[in-house]
Amino acid sequence: MRFLEAINRMLVGMLLCLVLLQAGLVFFMKNMEDQAQFRLVQNTSTVESECGKNIFSEEVYWDLLAQNNLSSSTCATSDCEFSHLLWQRAEQSSDLQLIAVQSAPPFRWGDMEQGGSIRVHVKASPKPQILALVSRNRLEWNFQVDEGAVIEKVIVATPQIVWLQGLPPKTAIEYLPKEKMCSYPYAWEEVFNPDNELRTVMNVLKKITGLQVTSFQGALVGKEFRIPLFDMEHGVVTRSLASTDEKPLPEKSATQSMLVWKREEQRILPEKLKLPTGEILFPEKTQAVTQLLGETFILRDHQLWTWNTTTKTFEKVQTPKILPPLQYVTAVAPHESAKALYLYNDERGGEMFRYDLEKKEWRLLSSGYNFYIEALYFDETAGKLHAVASQGAYLTQLLTLDPLSAKISQKVPLKNKVAFDRRHWKWQLRKDKEHFWMRFFQPVAVQGADVLLEI
Repeated sequence: MRFLEAINRMLVGMLLCLVLLQAGLVFFMKNMEDQAQFRLVQNTSTVESECGKNIFSEEVYWDLLAQNNLSSSTCATSDCEFSHLLWQRAEQSSDLQLIAVQSAPPFRWGDMEQGGSIRVHVKASPKPQILALVSRNRLEWNFQVDEGAVIEKVIVATPQIVWLQGLPPKTAIEYLPKEKMCSYPYAWEEVFNPDNELRTVMNVLKKITGLQVTSFQGALVGKEFRIPLFDMEHGVVTRSLASTDEKPLPEKSATQSMLVWKREEQRILPEKLKLPTGEILFPEKTQAVTQLLGETFILRDHQLWTWNTTTKTFEKVQTPKILPPLQYVTAVAPHESAKALYLYNDERGGEMFRYDLEKKEWRLLSSGYNFYIEALYFDETAGKLHAVASQGAYLTQLLTLDPLSAKISQKVPLKNKVAFDRRHWKWQLRKDKEHFWMRFFQPVAVQGADVLLEI
């Protein structure tokens, strides 16, 4: 009996220890949360965002962001894994580095609750660093600070409580209360900043620090960032991010569209084209332009049109009545050696047409694809027709089709599913000797930005 009583006392003692340990852990976590909440709410910063005063305009937004720009990358996908802007270093005592995210990966795999940890590696650099951290959701910023790195101050802008771990002792921290902020942008491109949000945040930071922003890094879901973004020598970028693979640049394609895009606020519109026969002014809904055998064809509002040199107007190209009509063409590609056009019409399960320009002859090659084709490219060297297919808002696979029957001979999934925006962008499939690329035309990159299709 005494033995059992001793066992019971021991078990009760262990249970009491566990309860006390859990209570201590809860108290510790609650204390951490209270401290973070106190910093968020009780901060005495007097700076406020001028919300709604600097609405988007080309002068206010794009020109100012582009000034002294050394390097940039865009959110080429809707999940925005990484975008950045790097400016020429200003003559100022410290560098001001801006990192912006919406959220972070969860603390544990499969955890669906808000909250996660973002790593920030601060390297030694010639100037002290002021870090501005912008986020929308609850998360933890976890710092690795190299020997010789100097963090002068950390500025936090968030509507949620956040934790800062790994900072040197006595690092100055300033929270911007959510009552004084109006936006928390995670990318610099205008399509993500319709009301000039990033410029607003940059103006707030300038009021606080008196400094120009040195670099911007952003992501929808932040994982890891490094400060400085690039190694610099005499103001020149000398080494890129270690996590970014170097990729070859695409060569110019002989069949690429000659269309030049211009910018009008948040839209891109086609420019004029000067030909020996005169000047062509393209209509607003032009999607692509192709020239073959001296004829100019455009894809406009998902229909094929050709330029009449006599009337100086575009005329709709119709299929013969014995063939289905072309009502929703999404992609056109020239087959130069055969003097023919391939057209994909996204109706009745998808149809591939071929138009012989010399014979003025139409053929329906194949139908019933049951997926959406976004772009076509005819490889004159290999004699093959290629297409990029999509699922939802992502480009998902590269197809190879027989040029005579348009039957699919090969489907290759893309390693990097590429997200795109039909409302704001134009695009074109290109190829160099070994690689396929998508060239995206956006308001922020009217000259085009190439994305490698990894297969």
